[in-house]
Amino acid sequence: MNISEENDYYMKDRCARKTALYRKFIVTFTSIQISTGLAMRRFRVFVLLVLGLSSHLTSFGNTQELQSLWRSLNNGLEIPMIGFGAHFRTPVNEEELLLRALKTGYRLFDTAWVYPKSEEHLGNALKKWFEEGGNRDDLVITTKLPLSGLRAGDVEIYLNDSLKNLGLDYIDMYLIHGPIGMHRLDNLKSHVYANGTGDFDFTTDHLSVWRAMEDQVKAGRVRSIGLSTFNASQILRIWNQAEIKPSNLQIEGNLYIQQKELRTLCNELGIVVTAFFPIGSNVTNLPAPMDNSVVQKIAEKYGKTPTQILLNYSIHLGFVPIPNTKNPDRMRENLDIFDFELDYDDFEELSALDQYGKYRKFDFEGLFKGSSKHPEYPFADRRSLYT
Repeated sequence: MNISEENDYYMKDRCARKTALYRKFIVTFTSIQISTGLAMRRFRVFVLLVLGLSSHLTSFGNTQELQSLWRSLNNGLEIPMIGFGAHFRTPVNEEELLLRALKTGYRLFDTAWVYPKSEEHLGNALKKWFEEGGNRDDLVITTKLPLSGLRAGDVEIYLNDSLKNLGLDYIDMYLIHGPIGMHRLDNLKSHVYANGTGDFDFTTDHLSVWRAMEDQVKAGRVRSIGLSTFNASQILRIWNQAEIKPSNLQIEGNLYIQQKELRTLCNELGIVVTAFFPIGSNVTNLPAPMDNSVVQKIAEKYGKTPTQILLNYSIHLGFVPIPNTKNPDRMRENLDIFDFELDYDDFEELSALDQYGKYRKFDFEGLFKGSSKHPEYPFADRRSLYT
């Protein structure tokens, strides 16, 4: 770790210590009956001023329980420091699990138009939660414009469909799901040939799509816009031309793919980075991150689970992780990660496990053959694998 990296770590470490102090300070007040709304917001701002944590906010699910810490985007929108992935890859009762996640305390939910029925399941869970007294203003809902919608004229079509699926009047964060445009069918789905090769739109124009995204912010249907799985040059191309700047980037980020380059760029631009697959997954020749002996050793030291160590480390790196679980106990455990901080040696040992892009799980080719031939394919280091 060089001097610059050490300074970056210690800056984060001081913030972590203040966050821990902030949490302890807030917990002492959880027995006070503080209503939501303006009074609550003024109380939060007062505490932040006292502790100098202008980038962190807290939210209460009720007056007795601390739910999570929050961060500010560059447009002023506040989002929780940890979220919940609303897409399940195996058959489950999604509505029941999402409602349970809401009741557990999650307030940031991530979905996408392209995930089969995911928006609808989340919409149904939200409807039940609202009927039971839940407040829309307490939530941050993220969904995404699919690859088949990467044309300026299609942005509003897909957004309106997402709003209908979710049963909402507006989306908090609307992201372009990826930089690779595809042609679509009449049912809005991507056109894929029988052999699995995608029907790609090689005329993809990110700037025209972004301007159409900006129009949705101006129309009040979207509060914040951002990107998913874009590389540094693509982000800068949009940033330099945008009237409304990207406020969020969602990328694969975990122990084995720590994304230092993109984290550094986004930190300089004031873009908050959310991480999908934050716990990681099985990869060739390496144990899953939660089974890594270093992670298990550190988990034992702090009396935490390996998953809690990985999520705490993710936040230490500057990510907003969006884990997903079907287990109610793990739902609670994944929120219980703010009462400890990794020391320097542990942080350094975890950072040394970065495999960069070598074990990237999501590279588009697994979904649509031929993705790497698109001029906007974001992973230059992966092209040679598919030629």
